Amino acid sequence: QNFLFNHQLQAAEQKILSVGATLQTELSLLNSSVLAELDLVSKMEGPQGPRGYNGSQGDKGETGADGSDGASGVSKLNECDYDSHFATSGNFLGATELDWIRPSEANHTMIGVHCTTEGGSYTELEHRKVQDVSEYRCICKGE
Repeated sequence: QNFLFNHQLQAAEQKILSVGATLQTELSLLNSSVLAELDLVSKMEGPQGPRGYNGSQGDKGETGADGSDGASGVSKLNECDYDSHFATSGNFLGATELDWIRPSEANHTMIGVHCTTEGGSYTELEHRKVQDVSEYRCICKGE
């Protein structure tokens, strides 16, 4: 009987070990599945939060003192000149042509030139190069 009991005990122990191994495998697979789902969900974008404040909350502070002018930058815009040329004409049916204009100094470049008219219906900006220097003039036409 002792032999039979030992044999039954060993069979039960093997059964427990087998069920334990199966349970361990199933739990490991389930754990991997849960971790994969959690990883997927954690990368999903959530809902937009409330708008933040832009400083409009609270009382306005005192205005500070004006600072001094800064140093000239690379572009040296403080060396730019602004110039206007005007002409009028009593010839309402013909064209009014302004004289050709060019930069006042050889190393200067004109970066903005345009034509306008008061009472006319058409303006044309002409451009030409004379000795490698750009020159411009306006032609205004119509009433």
